[in-house]
Amino acid sequence: MRFWEIGKRNLKELYRDPIALGFLLGMPVAFILIFGLAAGGQTAEPVTLGVVDEDQSQISQAFIDILDDVPVLEIKSTTYESPSQAEEALSNGELPAYLVVPNGFSRAIKEKQL
Repeated sequence: MRFWEIGKRNLKELYRDPIALGFLLGMPVAFILIFGLAAGGQTAEPVTLGVVDEDQSQISQAFIDILDDVPVLEIKSTTYESPSQAEEALSNGELPAYLVVPNGFSRAIKEKQL
């Protein structure tokens, strides 16, 4: 019960001091605006992603097309025939990453295992 009395008293004191009330309410808004302006408007550079489509199905192609629509992903236009080719491109520095769509991907989607 004493807790509520102390809280009420502090709120009354705060209400009577408009400068403190202004700082209490204004500073968080000011920080949000400052940090929002400092970090806002920046866009991420696209990441090139190589794709190995082992499934070769309509569903796997639709999945790759969905990935291609993601703004920060730049899908490599030439897909690799095997993971070893993609791994070689990764080792040579041509790619930062690659994705393997395994055999049975469409079946797993249809059976809701993925």
